[in-house]
Amino acid sequence: MRADFQRKVAIVLEAEREGLSAAEVCRKYGIKRQTYYNWRREVTRAGLLLMQEQLARREEGAEEGAVVAHLQQAKAQLEERIEQLERARMVWELRYKLLRWHLEKTGDTRLQKIVGEVAKLVPERLENGA
Repeated sequence: MRADFQRKVAIVLEAEREGLSAAEVCRKYGIKRQTYYNWRREVTRAGLLLMQEQLARREEGAEEGAVVAHLQQAKAQLEERIEQLERARMVWELRYKLLRWHLEKTGDTRLQKIVGEVAKLVPERLENGA
């Protein structure tokens, strides 16, 4: 069966490459004109199906690649945002410590009120001695 299809493909491709007419191909291989046209249609359909499968595989690969690229971009954005938040956290901790130091140094009575307000916002930091 496979050899038969390969023969059909070879004959149809030869006719196309050499620009032979259907009559010339039929005389050369001893086949009927209708047989040649059937073979040509069969080979064309098989080629089109093969091309469709290849394109579908490429599109699947391209879609997967696009998803991966999108996820990598999202990951990079999240990492950048995490770094920004960490820097902001360090700045606010430094500001808090400087304010606390300043108020303790001056003996300002507002210290306990400010510490209490900050403790409501970031209690875990105060418990750890921030």
